[in-house]
Amino acid sequence: MVDVEGELRRTFQRHEHLVPDPAALRPAIAAAASRRRVHRRVLGASGLAVLVLVALAIPTGIRAWSGHTASLLPLASTNPAPLKGRPLNYLIAGLDDFGLAGGSTTDSADTVMVAHVPADRSRLYLITIPRDTWVDDGSGKQLKLNRTYAAGGFAELARAVGGMTGLAFDGAATIGLSGLSRLTDAIGGVDFCVDYPATSSHTGQRFDAGCRHFTGAQATDYLRERIDISDVPTTDPANGFGAIIRDRHQVDYLRAVLTKLTADSTLTDATKLARLLGMSGTGLVVDTHGVPPLEVATEVRPAMRDVVGIGAPFGEIVNHDGFSGFASPPEAAQLFAAVQTDQGPIVEGQQLYVRYGCINCHGPNGLGGVPNPQSEDKSIPSLSGADFFKEFDTDAKIAAVIESGSVIGHAPIVSMPHWGGILRPGQVAALVAYIKTLRSS
Repeated sequence: MVDVEGELRRTFQRHEHLVPDPAALRPAIAAAASRRRVHRRVLGASGLAVLVLVALAIPTGIRAWSGHTASLLPLASTNPAPLKGRPLNYLIAGLDDFGLAGGSTTDSADTVMVAHVPADRSRLYLITIPRDTWVDDGSGKQLKLNRTYAAGGFAELARAVGGMTGLAFDGAATIGLSGLSRLTDAIGGVDFCVDYPATSSHTGQRFDAGCRHFTGAQATDYLRERIDISDVPTTDPANGFGAIIRDRHQVDYLRAVLTKLTADSTLTDATKLARLLGMSGTGLVVDTHGVPPLEVATEVRPAMRDVVGIGAPFGEIVNHDGFSGFASPPEAAQLFAAVQTDQGPIVEGQQLYVRYGCINCHGPNGLGGVPNPQSEDKSIPSLSGADFFKEFDTDAKIAAVIESGSVIGHAPIVSMPHWGGILRPGQVAALVAYIKTLRSS
């Protein structure tokens, strides 16, 4: 396979000197790139998501783990309404390997994510929440999110996440993380692309940019790495944030696993599925909140055809009682407010707008104004004004210019990139949904 996205990124990087400096328009991003990071424990979030989603989506999977069902969610954290025709949210926690999932409160929740299924079942959003985010422990004191499980079990974790996000949950799951390598080998390995070169801090193995096959050990090694990742262009908002890049890698892995499971009929073969779940070798506890597994399967399975990863924004690093952690910024509240109102594509589009560099030229919130001295209007066009929406008055017209690009001025910026073939159709639709929210007078 050809790593088209990687080639495009490297081409952009070689021509970076031609692009006006966007730092003046993005002080928050520029400042964030230089601040000290909180050292997070290495996680296997994608392996967690694969196993849990398989268990939630396939009735035979739940039957295979019939001894691993329990009530995890406190009643106040649940949504008892019928599943059909509404968005669904599942809370998933990955625990360390030194205790049983759903059991001893000495465990920490090393991975915390919300699996959001929109009402139209068009895709599955995996929203990861930084484990080092400070949350209120219920008494006015600050506690890191991952330690809420140790403080009061899953019920306390659900209370903290519910308070932070405003979400009620339709189900939950916990799982240990040691089965990632065995899971990958059980399906014969997976194929996906390395975006930036990386060298494992644990084994020294080098992963060059490009598409390749991963064994279980290789996938685990690559997905753990967040420190030695090189050649990340300054135009990538994740530059300097290895944990964010690692989150992307885990979503790439998850998508590859789900694609393979679908292609070889594992998800519809009870025997194959039972063997796969057994290969995980870890504790798994699933709580469907009393909803029959067949109903959960019917509602969740269609969304698994398109998996979208979203990282919840994190704020400045602050100290409490001698420990460092992330404040939860207003942007995180905005993200979860959008999830509550089932506006997942807008949230996805906003992240694509930043990740793929649209913000570099069109500015925050599409306000434009990035200098382009030799163009007629001396700047890059706005995406939020009446003139833009008069010319691009339908979703199809906005999508067309995203996919095919356009000539927008003179050197040093002469054209907009062609994203057709780089962004998937669902991503283009999400970007269109976000751009439409930028409409001003």
